[in-house]
Amino acid sequence: ELNLDNTYELSFTFRVSPMNAYDASRYDLQVRVVEDGDLADAETVFSIQNQAMMREAGVMVYPIQLWDPYTATIDLSGVTSIGSNAFKGCSSITSVSYSPTYVPYRAFYGCSNLQDVILSDPSSLETIGNEAFANCVKLVSVAGQGNTGVDCPNIVRVNSSAFQNTGIRKVSMGTNGAEMTMGENVFNNCPSLTTVNLPNLAEVPRMTFFGCHALQYVNLMIALESIADYAFANCTSLQSISLRNVKTLGAHSFENCTSLVRLVLPKIVSIGERAFSYTRGMTELRLGPDLESIGDCVFFDDDTNLRSKHKLNIYFYGDPYGATGAWDGAFNYTDPENTSSNGCFKFASVYVSSEYEDEERWFDDLDQMTYSYYGCHSDYLPAGDNISDHI
Repeated sequence: ELNLDNTYELSFTFRVSPMNAYDASRYDLQVRVVEDGDLADAETVFSIQNQAMMREAGVMVYPIQLWDPYTATIDLSGVTSIGSNAFKGCSSITSVSYSPTYVPYRAFYGCSNLQDVILSDPSSLETIGNEAFANCVKLVSVAGQGNTGVDCPNIVRVNSSAFQNTGIRKVSMGTNGAEMTMGENVFNNCPSLTTVNLPNLAEVPRMTFFGCHALQYVNLMIALESIADYAFANCTSLQSISLRNVKTLGAHSFENCTSLVRLVLPKIVSIGERAFSYTRGMTELRLGPDLESIGDCVFFDDDTNLRSKHKLNIYFYGDPYGATGAWDGAFNYTDPENTSSNGCFKFASVYVSSEYEDEERWFDDLDQMTYSYYGCHSDYLPAGDNISDHI
């Protein structure tokens, strides 16, 4: 209680994030005089609601571009939640201590010097919002103290572009057994990413790993059935991947995976256009008996010099005529996106089962589809050969 006949000097420290300094609706610091416990009629003798009032009151205001150097290390260990865009563009933040269940939309977007997000309890993080860490180009760790990479065992949802254009090198998420889902572009253009462990990811969405040039090892859900368009496009270091239950490959899904040597797809039903275009290192592709459709120019390559040196062996374990037209466009000679160019893959050997009728006629048809005089060859699978022997 204060005697209102006396004079008092009030001293306090008031600190607000740079984002809030521009938004009057986000804070209101008040000093009020309450008489007889009547808070409703209390007199406000001091109030700060925006940047102009801060200046009038003599409070030092740092512009956002100057505020950053004072906050290189952020301790949010006692904070249960932060808002969207909370630290967006704070370019001098290098480390954050944090233990949320949810990282909101663009919370750390564009923090170009952020390297480590130290989680006191990595198992508490369940959801990461859209673009939460996007364009944090030096980010290498979202994990517990002393760990590197993204290590969050209880993640169930990662939204679009959450880690796009970051410096992370390895990822292990959703390893506790619960099904996990993702939006598009989550790891798009992560040039240092080498290792991915996502054993409960239900589907690989569009452009998930697009442009991850260093990616070499990928562990996915055994029951995974779908890989969307451009999911692994331009992953030039990827040599192998297990997709034993995948039924659908989207368009351009493995385009320009120049180091991919071998792929076995025992459950495949549909392959989108250009799925393997520019996969110049692939020598073995095995396709199960359920295949129904293949998109145009699946094996497109317009470099005639490289194409002439590259030999792909395709082993098909189903009925070639089981789906009308399944193979018609796969070896298209003309690029459907540029009618003036001719450059689809022709230097291949295609092997089919002798169990089905009309395979000889199919060989003739294949010759027409692949322009055999350019080096394509067709023959029977070895006797007793089964795709399950190659998984």
